[in-house]
Amino acid sequence: MASDFDTLMAAIGVPVLMEHLGDAITYTPAGGAGAAITGILGFEEDREDETLDGRRLRRLRDVTVNTDPADPDYGGVAGPALNATVTANGVQYAVESIVSLSANLVRLALRRVTALEVSRENYRKP
Repeated sequence: MASDFDTLMAAIGVPVLMEHLGDAITYTPAGGAGAAITGILGFEEDREDETLDGRRLRRLRDVTVNTDPADPDYGGVAGPALNATVTANGVQYAVESIVSLSANLVRLALRRVTALEVSRENYRKP
């Protein structure tokens, strides 16, 4: 049973957040069809990991999405999965972890899959 806060957040809070902070994204579960939904994207950040072969650079960002897939305006993801992908502004990200999950919103940690050069038109001319 949802609390009064969860009920009010679903009715009032989530639509306001998505309307003012949301961006169009595509959530695609592994082996499934993509769904166009609205998500609140965080900034990309670079993280260097030490490996046996040296350093590895990863581009990470968070996205917050609605948990109600039946939402007619913003869509949502009822059961987010770690093997899913999110596409935002033509850039594909893999879902690395589920950071937080509430009755109304889920925050996903994403890792950039698309190479940086692909998103920079005419970055390397032949």
